[in-house]
Amino acid sequence: MKAFQHILVPIDFSEPSREALRYAVAIGEKFDSKITLLHVVQDIALMLPDAIPPSPLPIPTLEQMSEAAKRQCADLIRSENLSARGIRTEVRIGSPYNEILAFAREDATGLIVMSTHGRSGLSHLFMGSVAERVVRHAPCPVLTVREEKKK
Repeated sequence: MKAFQHILVPIDFSEPSREALRYAVAIGEKFDSKITLLHVVQDIALMLPDAIPPSPLPIPTLEQMSEAAKRQCADLIRSENLSARGIRTEVRIGSPYNEILAFAREDATGLIVMSTHGRSGLSHLFMGSVAERVVRHAPCPVLTVREEKKK
């Protein structure tokens, strides 16, 4: 089996992405891999249709959202008792799947471990699937961790 020297874990702070981190840590321990958490901040203005005027409500700046994401990454590492593991964090601004793929190429990632939210139907049609796009275009293997269905 191929050794994965660097594992990338895209994180959106949902429970499924936390579970993906746990998988990555287990794999990383077997191969003595370095692990990077990557959170991508999306520019809200790019997601709004042109027909909808900007909200009068205060919207955090991209810098504020990036700083908040860095704090959430640090909190996640502490809450999962991974501080001693030396997990690196990266926060980028842009389209999640584009930034995940760009980071994987730039950093010679050996494995991407990410969650999938299992959307289907109209939700999948309109929102697409970041995981699906990453699987199709990644420069390395991708392990997807599926969200458990609620009973």
